[in-house]
Amino acid sequence: MTQVMKRIASTIFAVAAVCVAAASCLKLQTNEKYEGEALDPHEYCTAWEFMQKHSDIFSNMMQAVQDCGLKEYYTQTAQTYTYIVFSDDEMAKSVAAYTADPSKKAQLADTLKFHIIKGDYHGYGTLGFMPIDVETLLGPDYRMSMALTGHENSEYEIERIVLMRGLVDSSDEPKSDGANHLCTNGPVHVFSKKAIPVKSN
Repeated sequence: MTQVMKRIASTIFAVAAVCVAAASCLKLQTNEKYEGEALDPHEYCTAWEFMQKHSDIFSNMMQAVQDCGLKEYYTQTAQTYTYIVFSDDEMAKSVAAYTADPSKKAQLADTLKFHIIKGDYHGYGTLGFMPIDVETLLGPDYRMSMALTGHENSEYEIERIVLMRGLVDSSDEPKSDGANHLCTNGPVHVFSKKAIPVKSN
């Protein structure tokens, strides 16, 4: 019995020694406040270069922009615009439509102009949860409003952006899939659904 007790005691001692040795290699938890670092939302490129970097998502968007003669708006750096860009799934239908019927290209050009907004609108301070009217390249006769949507009290979550025709919010309105990419010529917001230009009364 004494021999068995000695073996158990030596085993417990060996395990305890290993645990102490392992714990000495670990950094002990402290009460210091954790200081997180914010992700840099800046892309350090133009809106066009942003789409080029993600051509697996925006190849149809880039083709439509070029075919409609609007590329200069996405490459220029003299003026700040807010760019609403669309994923390939959404733009594939538009490209197929004007490829089959070239007369539809002018309509798509107007829709793309409606999604280029004069000014700097993003979720890092220039947009809030109350809708604001914005002016698009399509002109003052076509109204659009923008607002954040999501959790108003969330400090860390990047909110999605909703586009509204007029000031009436609706669950049917397009919402961003990826917002607040701050490019050198203006913020880029990625949507999977276009807003339809509606002439103001």
